Amino acid sequence: MPSINTFSRRTLVGAGLGGVGALLTGSIAWNQYARRNYLTVPTLSARNASEEPVTLTVDVGIDLEEPRTSTHRLEAAGLEDGANETYITGPWIKRARLWAIRAVAGEETLVLSNSELNDRANTRWGADAIEVTIVVTADGGLESEVAAVE
Repeated sequence: MPSINTFSRRTLVGAGLGGVGALLTGSIAWNQYARRNYLTVPTLSARNASEEPVTLTVDVGIDLEEPRTSTHRLEAAGLEDGANETYITGPWIKRARLWAIRAVAGEETLVLSNSELNDRANTRWGADAIEVTIVVTADGGLESEVAAVE
């Protein structure tokens, strides 16, 4: 009777564990790739550097679809009580998503797309945290300061 090649239990268990390991490694790599542009924004603030009080409207959303809108009154620069600065809270503090920001002060508009935020903060793959400060300049324009959180 011819002999039949069989695999030992040890070989089958080893092959099964190797397959599970490869599957887990692949799923972790895919998750990092799929979330490579995700951001958390633990510090989103606004500051008025002009001599006039300003009403600032800030929209934050996932690529600005259904944004969360907040309106803030910022007093003129130079006041010691900090009334010319504010922190803006929302789900972007803890949740990593494709956040984008739009700020409007008077007739000035500033839009920071997710890709622009990633480029300016020099982020890597995976969810990263950034700090964003929206600044009303002395001439009433809008600028932003974006930095990666270490």
